[in-house]
Amino acid sequence: MWPAKPTGKDLYDATLCGNLKAIQRFMVQGADVNFRDAESGWTPLHAAVFCGRLDIVRVLLVKADFTLRTHDGLTPYDLAMKKDFPAIATTLAERAISKKRQERDLFDAANADEIASVKALMAKGVGVNHQDLGGCTALFKAAKEGRVEMVKVLMTKADVDLSSREGWTPMYMAAWEGHTAVVAALLDVSNVNVTSKEGYTPLYMAASKGHTEVVRLLIRRANVELADHEGWTPLYMAAWEGHVEIVRLLIEVANVDHLTKNGWTALYKAAGEGHVEVVRLLMEEASVDIPDLTGQTPLYKAAWEGHVEVVKLLMTQANVDLADENGWTPLYIAAWEGHTEVVRALMEKANVNLADKWGRTPLHIASREGHLELVQLLLEKADATLKTYSNDTARDLARRKGHHAVATVLSDFTESVTRAKRERLGTALMEAAKLGDVAAVEKLIEEGVDVDFQDIHGRTAILVAAIKNHVPVVKLLLPTANVDLASKEGWTPLRAAAVLGHLDVAFRLVNKAKLDLASKNGITALFLAAKAGRIAMIRLLLHKGACATAAATNGWTPLHIAAAEGKLASVRVLADIEHTADCMDIDGRTPLHLAANYGQVEVVRHLLLKTDFCLRTLDGETAFDLAVKHGQRLVMFAFRAIEWRGEEYGPAEGDE
Repeated sequence: MWPAKPTGKDLYDATLCGNLKAIQRFMVQGADVNFRDAESGWTPLHAAVFCGRLDIVRVLLVKADFTLRTHDGLTPYDLAMKKDFPAIATTLAERAISKKRQERDLFDAANADEIASVKALMAKGVGVNHQDLGGCTALFKAAKEGRVEMVKVLMTKADVDLSSREGWTPMYMAAWEGHTAVVAALLDVSNVNVTSKEGYTPLYMAASKGHTEVVRLLIRRANVELADHEGWTPLYMAAWEGHVEIVRLLIEVANVDHLTKNGWTALYKAAGEGHVEVVRLLMEEASVDIPDLTGQTPLYKAAWEGHVEVVKLLMTQANVDLADENGWTPLYIAAWEGHTEVVRALMEKANVNLADKWGRTPLHIASREGHLELVQLLLEKADATLKTYSNDTARDLARRKGHHAVATVLSDFTESVTRAKRERLGTALMEAAKLGDVAAVEKLIEEGVDVDFQDIHGRTAILVAAIKNHVPVVKLLLPTANVDLASKEGWTPLRAAAVLGHLDVAFRLVNKAKLDLASKNGITALFLAAKAGRIAMIRLLLHKGACATAAATNGWTPLHIAAAEGKLASVRVLADIEHTADCMDIDGRTPLHLAANYGQVEVVRHLLLKTDFCLRTLDGETAFDLAVKHGQRLVMFAFRAIEWRGEEYGPAEGDE
């Protein structure tokens, strides 16, 4: 039976006993020369130093690690100095120097890609983990430079995850530089989730740099959700840089809606950078309206940066009117930045009049910034009359900033829009008044219609309502309407009501209208009522104070026209008013003259009781003369039948 293989504990005990031959034999037989005592942390080399055995120290140094420390933190060299064994201390120091020199030799050989030299030194037990001033090992540099064969040699003995001062490992550098073969070699032995000081992983770097095949390898083992100190993940970085194929790989395994510390998603970043195809890919899985901490969405970011194709793409799914914490929408921010084509695209769906928390709309901000072309574009849909909470219109802001061309465009537009709106609402009001549609009239008044709007004939809504005898409409319009506006033909609401006999309409108008307002021919409402024989209307107008002697341009009073037209009832009412029967027109004719002239017998008979029949015209004619002149025989009979003051009115029929 073969004896048992000696252990590290056997070697440790032999050292404490100072048994050099046993030590040599145990080392040949493979005993662990770096065995650690559980209680003290001592190795056989510590024990040899403690015992002051330089000879044993030299034997052990062939294989022992002289850098190991006890539980108290002492290396063999520290212990030699503490025990005041200068010869042992010197031997250990020389050994350290020799080891460092050999490690540097191996480091240099590796950097020169001298594989044979590296293998030879490694065979002598030279360590491969030497680090330069930056903390880089030979494996680190070989990985960085993509020397895969050297990597394979070194990784058999190297600490594959030993990092530089920046926290970069060989795997990290290989991924960064895109050395797929090196990454493949290290994949099974390295920590693929190692992070740099900034929190960057190998996958993060490969995704950022666009190394598709490296990413394809790493996602088999790596945690795809590991983020840096800002919360940026590999997917976020790939989206940022526009690496379409890498994004395609990562969205299969990663959370596409992961948020950074600022609340940014991969879609937000891709949109902001204008990467159309990346955005298209992400939209298949991502939520398009996730806002950041300030309320900005991917669409908002794309609009801000002026990426019109991204904007158009996002608009197929996004809410175009989502605003940030200031109330700024994608359209608003695009207008601010002067991105005309973005604004044009957004206007297809956006509410162009949405205001921010200061009451400013996209038109306000575009005007303030002096974007003339944008202002002209926005005016296709925007309301130029809207005011901010500071009571400023877009035109006010443009003027204040000295953008005179913009201000002029806004002024012209506002005037044209106001004119068009006035005409549109006014026309609608006219139609509603014509139909007697009270509800429509009420609605139009609420919308701010100009109740005094006049159509091409100069007619107002209240005139039309008066003509149509729509009393409820007249009542609605009366408080704000100018009831004395006349049409081109001279019709006012009161005149129309008077001639048509619409007493209920007139009853409401007489308290506001100018009763004696005359047309260009001097015709008043009372004149028209008298002509039409509207007795109740005449009485209403007279009761409210209408002037019975107000004359037209030809001098005719209401009694004149009533007499000429033979309106006996009108004549009876008007002739009872003092002096009316004696009024003369411009030719000196009284109402009696006209009645006689036109053969109005009953009127003549009544007026003969009210006036002086001897009054003559400017031509010296009496009423009887006019009756004779115009062959009004019945009128002549009326005169002959009455004696006034003992006089007869001309010769009797048949007299010579």
